[in-house]
Amino acid sequence: MNNPESPLFGRYYTEVRVERFTKEQSREFLQRGFGELKQSVERSVIEKGVALFDGIPGWLVHYGMSYVERKNYDEILEIAINTARNELLKLNQREKQVAKAIANGAKSWSSVRKLIEEKSGEIIPKSTLTRTIKALEKLSIIQDYRFLDPVYQLAAKLL
Repeated sequence: MNNPESPLFGRYYTEVRVERFTKEQSREFLQRGFGELKQSVERSVIEKGVALFDGIPGWLVHYGMSYVERKNYDEILEIAINTARNELLKLNQREKQVAKAIANGAKSWSSVRKLIEEKSGEIIPKSTLTRTIKALEKLSIIQDYRFLDPVYQLAAKLL
């Protein structure tokens, strides 16, 4: 939005946040979706989707449609992780380092810094790390040193 070369530069925009569903809403969403497609599925199929995709509407749609297309759970998970990984690969190098550190258990600013410096052998300026964490938060990838999306956390471990 701040790039004069962008076709959207200078245009009005607003952010729309779609909140995650509760477990019950996720179950109902999948049950209705399967029902609309006249698909009968076992309760365990729905529970796996609810557990894995943690109420994220887009992933629940992906799960339901992939299951209807006769993909098994492992295939669906692999496709989701690869999709998330491809998105994460678009981040800059520092953002990828921070995401990977958090995915691997760093739960504070200092632990992120320590883990990255141990792995890379380079010193990260404090302001750079702070800016990078804020950028990942603005992209809705992390919040309070945890991933908002469990699939993205799995994908970040592969960076």
